[in-house]
Amino acid sequence: FFSLGFGGNIVVGFSQPFTNGPGSDLSVYEVTGGTYPDELADVEISASSVGPWTLIGNDVVRDESLEMILPAAQYVRITDQSNSALFEDTADGFDLDGVQALCGQPE
Repeated sequence: FFSLGFGGNIVVGFSQPFTNGPGSDLSVYEVTGGTYPDELADVEISASSVGPWTLIGNDVVRDESLEMILPAAQYVRITDQSNSALFEDTADGFDLDGVQALCGQPE
């Protein structure tokens, strides 16, 4: 997994665009060991690695499936929104375990 750090982010790119289909279109997986308050993140999508970004998930907790609001995207930006004051000093924010596109390339 990849720890974002409090306020940190990561941009994940897919080799091909993924599309908006029926139901959930993207899943984000978070892993936390031990007993902690919820680690939160915002999830955004874009056709470009530098944006503009469209928010599709606010304060995502653990494993969550999300619905796209764009016809297609190729990049996902995940930004930690955890409140560091709720955690012990050694905590590291949202721990990204994976990102899965649930729909394929446009025809």
